[in-house]
Amino acid sequence: MILGSATGVAQATAGAQAAPRATVLAAPELGLSAHSVSAGRTIGATGTALRPKATYEVFSHTTRTDESSTEGTSEVVTVLARVKTNSRGKFSIRFVVPLSWRHDHLIELQKVKGADLVEQLPQWLTVTLPRPSLGLGADTVEAGSRVRVVVSGLRAHAKYVMFSRRTRENAECNCGGGSSSDGPGLRSFRTDANGRARFKFAVPDRWRDDHLIEFKKAKGEDVVGGVSAWLTVVR
Repeated sequence: MILGSATGVAQATAGAQAAPRATVLAAPELGLSAHSVSAGRTIGATGTALRPKATYEVFSHTTRTDESSTEGTSEVVTVLARVKTNSRGKFSIRFVVPLSWRHDHLIELQKVKGADLVEQLPQWLTVTLPRPSLGLGADTVEAGSRVRVVVSGLRAHAKYVMFSRRTRENAECNCGGGSSSDGPGLRSFRTDANGRARFKFAVPDRWRDDHLIEFKKAKGEDVVGGVSAWLTVVR
């Protein structure tokens, strides 16, 4: 009795090899560029394996004060960013950590239409007190030119004054704050809701050498400590 032919065996083998493999779908994922940051700073967020060309919201409404806890307390929903995925179901954005945040906040992701929550591993973000910072667009400039300034980590919606009363020559001595000819300040500015401000100021024509740039609140003499930058002025 003939059980089969070589041709039949070959065809069966080919059919088995041609059987499609099961496709394993990747789980949706939200990633953060940092898991500990000071309030008012900017961090990045990425999403993968989501629906293509769909709009999502990065949000938080759960906080905790104990890192060992797996649960938190629900508060008002804070939408941090709204983004649309590309054709591959991915996105990459940056958002500002609210200036009022403290402790740990659970960062989540949901689809805007239908409010479908994306199931994912918990993404806790630890938020610490804001750290004031001052950045200049250039370290060396010509007298009379304009310099870009970026400040962050300050009080929200507050008015400040930027000034310079110290040079390299008087930096090491206790000279009583410098010359009164420097005037009341180089520039006043007001922070936004995130404690930030961006502006430009004109370098005085009379300046030469190195000047220390600082700032303080408009009402009061307290200088924002630990935040300053040296600016070298040339002819």
